Amino acid sequence: MLYGECLQSLSLHQQLVVQLTPERNGAPSISKIEVKSTAYVQSWSQKKLSSIQFSIQPTQGWDATSNTYSSERVRQSDIYVFCVLSHKNKKTIDPLNLDQWEFYVIDTDRLNRSVGNQKRIMLSRLIKLGPRKVTYKDIAATVKRVKGNIIS
Repeated sequence: MLYGECLQSLSLHQQLVVQLTPERNGAPSISKIEVKSTAYVQSWSQKKLSSIQFSIQPTQGWDATSNTYSSERVRQSDIYVFCVLSHKNKKTIDPLNLDQWEFYVIDTDRLNRSVGNQKRIMLSRLIKLGPRKVTYKDIAATVKRVKGNIIS
């Protein structure tokens, strides 16, 4: 549910579906966004809160036109949006309450320069890279700002 709401906030749902190819009309696509989410509290029984980490593993890209995968493994997005359900009380947690979430936006180039081919990143390490921490309502504007910096 949150993923869909995040896409709606970004106003990108149709754009993401359209941009499954690495390039359109010979111009590089610069609006591929990867959304990752995690939480401290899980639905199953826990002895302690989950550590916050995200998969950032480079992958083989898929070309919809030729129906083939690239031989090179890279991070396929231009921008990442990391979402953390930061509320820690299982009795009062509400994933639909966007005030209980934290959102971090970072361009993939910065991630690549800092962590190379690393497969996972802890939240504490991500924060050291200087992502933009934003509220839900500011995700779209921040992504556009970060996207603008990538173009410049």
